[in-house]
Amino acid sequence: MAETRDVVEHYDVGPSDSMRRAIAELWGFDPETWPAHGNWQLAVTAGIALDKERIATLRAWVDDLQSGMFVNCVYCGHRYGPKETTPVSMADALREHIEFCPDHPMSALRAENERLRNRLKFHARADALRGSA
Repeated sequence: MAETRDVVEHYDVGPSDSMRRAIAELWGFDPETWPAHGNWQLAVTAGIALDKERIATLRAWVDDLQSGMFVNCVYCGHRYGPKETTPVSMADALREHIEFCPDHPMSALRAENERLRNRLKFHARADALRGSA
């Protein structure tokens, strides 16, 4: 909720009319009358809370749908079945697998990231040694 408050307090004078209309349309309200009570900060905070609720509901729905299915890694063919002991959901199991799948493009990105981080550490140490000499 803190990030919500930060966003809301950033616009302490209220949004522009075009922003207010866009927010109203995003949440399915009438842009001519939203917010009816006039407190737009309260309305935005409530809307964000509703969005978070909807996201949680949809994630639970996806988990339920996937609970009786097999989920496959399209890069290496690894298959997670509905009866295996998996994390919270099949989607989480696949997400975890992708992080370490050697055939997935994300593996090459992770390796490159690690290589670059090591080079930065090396150069930072070299600079520190040069500075102290």
